[in-house]
Amino acid sequence: MLNSKFLSLLLGLVLILSNVQSFSQVKDISLDEMIGQMIMLGFEGTRIDDTKFKDIKGNIIQNKIGGVVFFDRNIININQVKEFISSINALDKKEPLFIAIDQEGGQVSRLKSNRSFKTFPSAKYVAQHLSTAKAFDLYYTMAITLKNIGFNLNFAPVVDVDINPKSPAISLKNRSFSSDPKTVINYARTFVLAHKKANVLTTLKHYPGHGSATTDSHFGFTDITHTWNDLESIPYRTLIKEKSVNIIMSAHLFNSTIDDRFPASLSKVHLGKILRHDMKYKGIIITDDLQMGAISKSFDLNTVIINAINAGNDILLFANYFTLDPHLADKIIDIIKLAIESGVIKKKQIQLSYKRIIHLKRLII
Repeated sequence: MLNSKFLSLLLGLVLILSNVQSFSQVKDISLDEMIGQMIMLGFEGTRIDDTKFKDIKGNIIQNKIGGVVFFDRNIININQVKEFISSINALDKKEPLFIAIDQEGGQVSRLKSNRSFKTFPSAKYVAQHLSTAKAFDLYYTMAITLKNIGFNLNFAPVVDVDINPKSPAISLKNRSFSSDPKTVINYARTFVLAHKKANVLTTLKHYPGHGSATTDSHFGFTDITHTWNDLESIPYRTLIKEKSVNIIMSAHLFNSTIDDRFPASLSKVHLGKILRHDMKYKGIIITDDLQMGAISKSFDLNTVIINAINAGNDILLFANYFTLDPHLADKIIDIIKLAIESGVIKKKQIQLSYKRIIHLKRLII
């Protein structure tokens, strides 16, 4: 009979070999393909043979992107979107895609009742009217709906603490569960667990916290220097410690006391030091849409991409909503490769992001 010491040695050898194999697999992947996994794009079109979808279809087949995000413009009804996603997944590519959507409930719901989808209430309504047990059932229904259609990633829940009742992006749209961090944590955890049961990934947003902001980062510079409160970090710290996190979305929020040059989404201090080092977060970080006014009005594409990666983001999200660029994936790849060649971005950072992304995809897709 094998003794426990031998079994321990055998297990250790297996772990070493698996790590070696994992590293070898990364070495065998081309740089272009690794970078491609870090790109998620929005698009136009409602079916696979739509001429508006041609460029994104080419990006997928050529392994230039690792995910797509659906908006209202891509959704007509349940049968249409289900068939569209099925056709996308059937395209010849090396790795499966993240198929993402914003389905928070309330005002931020891409699957709308006027298109025959079930209506889900806002986060604020849920926390005020439902127990966590009933909320779990509600969010499980939401997650199963997403799963059955073909989505594997939901850009939710919002874990912003409702500090400013006049916040245009959060409170005025009832997107926060509560002004109490503990309530936010309890309902966000419920949301995540319900989606986990349905095998759908979730995203905590908007780090480091949009709940105190007086402006909306969709439209321009959003400064939280004098409004941000450490209460806003509690949901992240708690849920990270509980290992209740798949992905965290970095927001375009400026806080000069932390970084006097860049918003959180482009900041090494916000993401590298505080989120990764201090909070010990090891998972995927995705940017909020890098074409939002808070970013596009202040920085050029080269600056955005380089700083987003060096800050610690693993996935770069471009909604392609107001400024559709058919060559965007190629531009992003070229900028990153040139930055690596010049030493501005370390190749190791790309490899690390690739490994995080593939690890999560293997678990869920």
